[in-house]
Amino acid sequence: PAPPPGPATRRQGGGSPSYQAKDAGTDAVLQRCLSTGQAFYTEWAGGNNVIERLGSRRYGVVPIKPRDEILGVLLVDRHGAVGQDGELELVSVFANLAGFAMLNVAMVQRLEDHNQELERTVGELQHAYDEVQGAQTQLIRAEKMAGIGQVAAGVAHEIKNRFNVINMAGYYLKMKLGDTLEPTMLKTLARMESEIDRGSKMITDLLQMAKPSDLHVEALDIGTVMDEAMTVVGKPTIRVERRLPEGLPQVLGDRSQVQQVFLNLFLNAVQAMPNGGRLIISAWADGDQVAIEVEDTGVGIPTTHIEQLFNPFFTTKRDGTGLGLGITQVILEQHKGSIAVRSVVGEGTTFTVHLPQATSVPPAPPAAAAADDRHGSHRINATAGPQGHPAHSEP
Repeated sequence: PAPPPGPATRRQGGGSPSYQAKDAGTDAVLQRCLSTGQAFYTEWAGGNNVIERLGSRRYGVVPIKPRDEILGVLLVDRHGAVGQDGELELVSVFANLAGFAMLNVAMVQRLEDHNQELERTVGELQHAYDEVQGAQTQLIRAEKMAGIGQVAAGVAHEIKNRFNVINMAGYYLKMKLGDTLEPTMLKTLARMESEIDRGSKMITDLLQMAKPSDLHVEALDIGTVMDEAMTVVGKPTIRVERRLPEGLPQVLGDRSQVQQVFLNLFLNAVQAMPNGGRLIISAWADGDQVAIEVEDTGVGIPTTHIEQLFNPFFTTKRDGTGLGLGITQVILEQHKGSIAVRSVVGEGTTFTVHLPQATSVPPAPPAAAAADDRHGSHRINATAGPQGHPAHSEP
């Protein structure tokens, strides 16, 4: 219940009742205002520095009450003058307007908080959606690779046997009739041998892609591995620029397979620069991995081809198998690494490879890597130039 009014009670201007009382203490005065929700005058009895600074023996106590809830209390005085009838009603209007402003500020703050929470929720949902999409993509790819593996394993042996028979027949013809064969026949036999070799390599690549071989992991100097793979860059019109810093950490991997990765990338770059250009190789430590960039100044890759680069059998070359980059990605996934690509048509292409440093956890065995693609990273970052330019030479 509200405390009883002070010694003198009167109504000002027909408004709220105004209690006149001796100040029994600031806390008691404030509590009375909060309890009754009414404005009143009171005489100060001393003991409060804030009231003392007002310089008045008589001051008004006004609740800040824009609605049913009291937000605070306003203390007012007239610099020592005696308060007039009706003044507290005017001050109450001002206090209530101030209260509405306080409510509005609080509402805006709550809206901002809700908006920030909503943005966080949307971000989390987007992240979850991206993860689901990535997992779905990896699942589809794993199913596709499993299908390729079954087909390759089922027919590889039989096809290779046929290739061997054809190859032996060609060899026999050259041995027996080599001196009597016309140049066109010799050329045909040479072409036959070349196509047999190409078909055999395709089968080997398919088997490697579908069922990666065991890793023989060791610490590798990336510069040495690149030198061993650089044999494909034999064109005098291509200038190689190496930007490998001193003290670059070693990477963890299978030497022959890491060589295969860079052999594929270097070959791809060379074929993208038929008229010559620059092959720029850069590397740096990136967290617990080493990042290696292979950049060419070739014809670039159209946007429409970027998403398909690592798909098996995708190629724009007349004599390509479309397996080189797919194998590259499989090898890197097996090594817990990743590959990304960005390209501008007419300017060139950059492949960025990440491999774990030699101090990192060793890669999982092939079976685990093939069964769980979560450790792989199929990151594609594309910046495409205008259409209509020649396509990048893709495997």
